Amino acid sequence: MPDPIATARAAGRTLLSEVESKDLLASAGIAVTAARLATSAAEAVKIADKIGYPVVLKVISADISHKSDVGGVELNLKKASEVKAAFKRIKAAAKEAAPKSKMDGVSVQKMADRGTEVIIGMTTDPQFGQVMMFGLGGIMVELMKDVAFRIVPLEPRDAHEIVRDIKGYALLEGMRGQAGVDVDALERLVLQVSEFAAAHPEVAEIDLNPVFAYPDGAVAVDARVVLAEVDAPVRETRAGLADRDRLHRVLNPKSVVVVGDKGPNYQWLTNQKEFPGPLYSVQIDEKEIAGIEERGFKNFKSLAEVPGDVDLLICAVPRQVVPYVMKDAIEKNVAGIAMFTAGFAETAEELGIQLQERVVGMANEVGMPIIGPNCMGIYNRRLGIRFSADMEHAEGGNVSFMSQSGSHSASLTNEGQFVGLEVTRTISMGNAAILNEADYLEYLADDEDTQYIGVYIEGPRDGRRFYQRLRDVTKRKPVVIFKGGTTEQGASAAQTHTTSLATPTALWEAMVRQAGAIPVVTREDLLDAMIALVKSPPATGRRMALLAGSGGQSVAISDSAGRAGLQMPRLSDESYERLKEFFNTIGGSYFNPFDMGGTIGGNSIRGSESNLQKILDILAEDSVLDAAIYEIAGGLGGQPNAERLNRQLDTIDAWRVGSWKKPLLMVVNPGSHPDGYELVRSQLVARGYPVYPSFERAARAYDRIERYYADRAARV
Repeated sequence: MPDPIATARAAGRTLLSEVESKDLLASAGIAVTAARLATSAAEAVKIADKIGYPVVLKVISADISHKSDVGGVELNLKKASEVKAAFKRIKAAAKEAAPKSKMDGVSVQKMADRGTEVIIGMTTDPQFGQVMMFGLGGIMVELMKDVAFRIVPLEPRDAHEIVRDIKGYALLEGMRGQAGVDVDALERLVLQVSEFAAAHPEVAEIDLNPVFAYPDGAVAVDARVVLAEVDAPVRETRAGLADRDRLHRVLNPKSVVVVGDKGPNYQWLTNQKEFPGPLYSVQIDEKEIAGIEERGFKNFKSLAEVPGDVDLLICAVPRQVVPYVMKDAIEKNVAGIAMFTAGFAETAEELGIQLQERVVGMANEVGMPIIGPNCMGIYNRRLGIRFSADMEHAEGGNVSFMSQSGSHSASLTNEGQFVGLEVTRTISMGNAAILNEADYLEYLADDEDTQYIGVYIEGPRDGRRFYQRLRDVTKRKPVVIFKGGTTEQGASAAQTHTTSLATPTALWEAMVRQAGAIPVVTREDLLDAMIALVKSPPATGRRMALLAGSGGQSVAISDSAGRAGLQMPRLSDESYERLKEFFNTIGGSYFNPFDMGGTIGGNSIRGSESNLQKILDILAEDSVLDAAIYEIAGGLGGQPNAERLNRQLDTIDAWRVGSWKKPLLMVVNPGSHPDGYELVRSQLVARGYPVYPSFERAARAYDRIERYYADRAARV
């Protein structure tokens, strides 16, 4: 049998006919209804007689995409005379609908029993390459847009998930008297198409629509294969042009030089003042030199004059001066540059684009890593390398952030430290002209100081490589990703901001999940998920105890948990017998959620601080709970005070590490006791708790980390 791809290429075609498409897919073991080409009515009858009636005829023409729309499909033909008549009708309809079209003939195939229609397809995304799609078939895919995506190649778990990701999955399981279909067969078919696509990078698109799914098996009754253009650019996955050892020196410098710092604040020099190694300035403007030296910094008028090796050069000069700084840095053999300077490709101006290309070319010639341009550079907690004066300088740390946005780089670091995260390093990527998100992920994957990774990204420079690195790193370290530009307006802003390609939201979220990372939609969500990961033991289930201080909150906090998909189970009868011996049910309840204010607050006849220990012991001994969310401020009874707070926290501390040993998320509502809010919040942060301003945010954070741990366990 001729090679359908070679035949199409020889004819200058990228679109394979249905017959060619089915022959190609069938040769790979993919279940399709066999189709044969007939160029005349007599030949169509001959084929029909051989394969058996009833049959289907479909027009074959490279000029006609939607066969049904032009009358190019005839169904359920039961005898030779019907086939002859149908051939003539198709030929006439095609000529009328598309007078200039060339009709090659018709495909003749056995009429398949109708099943539940689904679509299985593969398309080529400009960012991620070959992508699988699954959804309800026929017109439903156009009407409902109910489809799911995964990146090729798929693993068995990916095929399992993509089928279940669609909203209409219940139809496949069977409902309202309709029998379910063979979901295993659909998963196998998805995997086969993925394997075929991975083995044929020259194939740009596959469309199996509809696929008929039956209680036993599935078959594609229509197929379309499209080849990539011969001169289409080949997506190359590079290993990074910058030298890896030099990047390590840049991110962990032993010497720093700031070029072009200006008053009145001299922010770049001032921010690094706690750096323990040599810190020098290079500035030729006499008006600036005096201010630099008054602050105790040694200034040189050229980089060549700086003594010793230079690991990190912070570049803050105007963009037109950057090529000269690059030349000097190359001659000095500087390890690498953090380029604060902006005005390059992100402006979409010809001059900016040309300057960036020039700088990139110079750096690539010597393997020099450049962070940015148009970025805030790097933060290293241990070394006191900072791009914001209020960032911590201390030992230790286990969280690293990387961000395309400079402002998000600073806010993630500072807000993360405020909620108790020990941020060890932050990398502001900016335009990512040399090093991109995949390079930094690769570095952080092996970084001993980094155990958890948070990412803000507007669009990957190399989507395929980013996905591959992300999938690798999540096997060892949790990664939380906040993507900007998921709305039409946001995507437009991202394009202006960092020249990013906007990625359809559904595909992006599918990619993040497939890679094993945690997707979030706001900066607050990123930090909320991160503190739950860092400050809690691994989540093992969704059964939650909700503890609050007033009965009026019960409905609201139950709704918060419900919206996050969490469960609030009933405790055992034994637990309730013990609780009712002392629990104050006037204005309170010991049915999950637990309204404890009158029981532990000391503001009623039965209230006593000692009751807190009793409640906690009962919860720890009941096997139906996986985690708890506890609003601490509501249980303090009036205005918090340090002495009473410490007693309560001592009790909770001992319980958390002793008999509980499960996730415990704390809520401090700023509106409950505004004057005491910071007292309570700061104490909880100091004691190592994940702290949230509402049950809503705590529940969403727990939902995300529980899904992460469940997914990770399933992938092992």
